[in-house]
Amino acid sequence: MKLSLLACSPLQPYLSRLLDNCPNQVDVTYLPQEKLCAQEQLFTAIKEYIDGVRDSDGIILTTGVCGMETFALQAGEVPLIIPRVHNCISLILGNADHYRAMFEKYSGNLAWYLPSYPEILFCGAKEDCQCLAYLADTQLNIPDSSLSARVAAAAKQLDFIQVESDSSLLARLVYGKWCSDDILVTPPHGAVTASFDRRLITHFDL
Repeated sequence: MKLSLLACSPLQPYLSRLLDNCPNQVDVTYLPQEKLCAQEQLFTAIKEYIDGVRDSDGIILTTGVCGMETFALQAGEVPLIIPRVHNCISLILGNADHYRAMFEKYSGNLAWYLPSYPEILFCGAKEDCQCLAYLADTQLNIPDSSLSARVAAAAKQLDFIQVESDSSLLARLVYGKWCSDDILVTPPHGAVTASFDRRLITHFDL
């Protein structure tokens, strides 16, 4: 299959390794970090990307529900494939339930540090953050950045924890294994929006 994939830049080390042995032809576009900060900007960037894809068997949006809390996305001629996750962190944790459990445990006051990515990722207000979680890779041989994460946590006076990542959901997306409850496939000319329940996203016909 020929696939088009839109991803946030922290996923680059994961995708570069997964695509080495991928049977599909996957054209990857990375969103600039500044586009991830505002929901309206992110939605606009996703919509423009969808509108620009023509010759493809599917558009994979690794952003999950992020950017769709207020707006609905419409598929064009190409189906949309979207994981039922909150954001790229939820995707790298392997499922929405793991992310939800950690979010609730720390009351949302949690930041993230990914291997081979130099910036702390905040999913809430920076001033409320209490803990920095490092996502340790044990599957793809991504160079370890835990020491840098510990230094960053100490510099910002944050607690530090290490959590094992799970790239299996991301792998299923690029390998075309979409027949599961944690991946939503929206047919051409359908629409997808936030469901505001544990499914996170749902689609409907226009």
